[in-house]
Amino acid sequence: MLLVVGGLSLAATLCVVGIMLWFQHEGLLVVQVQESHGSDVRICFPAALAQLAVDLSPGCCVQTAECKLKNYRPLVTELCKEMGNSPDFTMVETRDSDQAVRVCKHGADLLVEVQSPDEHVHLTIPFRLVNSIMARI
Repeated sequence: MLLVVGGLSLAATLCVVGIMLWFQHEGLLVVQVQESHGSDVRICFPAALAQLAVDLSPGCCVQTAECKLKNYRPLVTELCKEMGNSPDFTMVETRDSDQAVRVCKHGADLLVEVQSPDEHVHLTIPFRLVNSIMARI
């Protein structure tokens, strides 16, 4: 009996560690919004869950996305592959009197930052996630 409990405990531990490693390997999708009046919302979730959401999406939604993206799939896939291998750089940076937008590559992620007097928005998207979703659509 003790051997069975020990075996089950070991199996459960290995499953949890495996899931954690899978989540870490796929990266994190981060959305953060800080408003000027003090509220701060930060949502971090494993990119693997976003991939799972695509897999579980209704067929009509996937078909619609597939039709809209079919001409761009090779371009986006190759772009993400190359960006993953390139050094960090800023793709777009624009400012006006009270707003700023910056899109850059940092490590294995695409970063989008928007600053305005009312809020600061930060979005981190792993390139691996974009590739994976494009492959599934």
